[in-house]
Amino acid sequence: MANYARVKYESVYPAADLVSYGNQRQFDYDFVVVPGAESSAIRVGAAAGLSRQGSNGGVKPPLRIDRNGDLVVKTDSGEVKVACC
Repeated sequence: MANYARVKYESVYPAADLVSYGNQRQFDYDFVVVPGAESSAIRVGAAAGLSRQGSNGGVKPPLRIDRNGDLVVKTDSGEVKVACC
């Protein structure tokens, strides 16, 4: 299986490419928009179940905002963090 430091997806939106990469064991991505192009069409969504079973039997929501304002999504494989601003 091949490993890549960065992957570029061209024209995921009109005049915008997506570059994804790892950043200190976290998944990260950037939209690269052509100067002068309209970026308001870019949308990012996340689908997750409404709740997860906690180790103590309680229910834990799969989404939270951490103290830095980043979105954290809990999965069975670990956490995925989407950086804010």
